[in-house]
Amino acid sequence: MKKYFIAMALMGIVYAAKSQNAKPQESFEKTIENNGLMLDQPVGFVKTEPIKNTGMMYEYAVIDTAKHIEIRYAVRSLIERVKEFKKWQETKKEGEIRTDPNRMVNASIMAIGMNIANEFTKPPAIQQFPIESVKKDFNADAGFFTVITPTKNFGKNYKFCMMVAIHKEDIADAYIFILSDDMENIKKHVTPVIFNALRFKK
Repeated sequence: MKKYFIAMALMGIVYAAKSQNAKPQESFEKTIENNGLMLDQPVGFVKTEPIKNTGMMYEYAVIDTAKHIEIRYAVRSLIERVKEFKKWQETKKEGEIRTDPNRMVNASIMAIGMNIANEFTKPPAIQQFPIESVKKDFNADAGFFTVITPTKNFGKNYKFCMMVAIHKEDIADAYIFILSDDMENIKKHVTPVIFNALRFKK
């Protein structure tokens, strides 16, 4: 079991690195436009530069220093990967196995969570949003979330990180990281408008 989780964590590291380095970095605005997403930047939050880390690269971040909350956003497009998978399905040889990119978001959030969690040997408790809620709030087909204590490499001095993953079939997986030094800050100040700021257009 331990080997399984280590493998999943390594998969997340490779996935993050490939997504970041496979091509020149485009603007976050262009990334969300190309993947059918929209971001209503929360009132009171200002843009802050992403930090380099070995756990999970992300493309955009905002911070409210008065409320001690930082929110980070990462988008992983599935468009080309789904095209490659469908092409492979048409020509696959007997015995070949590949995983549909649309079925990987649950494993990905688990792997990413282990990459950035301070407690590496203990897998994070992943919970799934009800389908009706994730469609209404994010225009997504699936969604997952968990709360971890992040490593300093990823979380700096933040003590809590709420991770959210939303998935749109054939389009993209998007990840939201809400960080604070006090969980009460998140409960008190992260309203539905802030929580759902990044969502699919339709």
